Amino acid sequence: MLEFERAKLEVVVTTHTTLYSYWKLLADKILLAEYVCHQPWEKLCKILKVIEEDEGFVFQEHNVNGTETFIHELSPFKSYKLLLGVTTEDNGFFCLLQSDVIHMPLYDNGSSRLSNQKTRNEMSWQKGFAGYSVVRKEK
Repeated sequence: MLEFERAKLEVVVTTHTTLYSYWKLLADKILLAEYVCHQPWEKLCKILKVIEEDEGFVFQEHNVNGTETFIHELSPFKSYKLLLGVTTEDNGFFCLLQSDVIHMPLYDNGSSRLSNQKTRNEMSWQKGFAGYSVVRKEK
């Protein structure tokens, strides 16, 4: 079985106002950024943008050098999207990765880890639901 590596930008809600994000870039994305920006990867300014999905504006911008970060002071009950990219020569932004939309909870239940137990209990159709399987029939 062949396994394919892929670039990814993952996001986890940690509290009602904080996200944890980590990413993995592959060589093709790094080479593309170097080509577009005419600079080696090490000299490029890496940026993580936090976009408020409901209003469509940049909520926060972070310079990042590693492969993970926490994002604080977000608004509860809002939706966000993260963009990872680099600054171009003309101070533009070249996006390399984009997260799915993240929906922040209305409140934190007081623990350091959010629990979706109440939501799960309210959705009776999910009881015993494990997921979908796709089966390909041979002719």
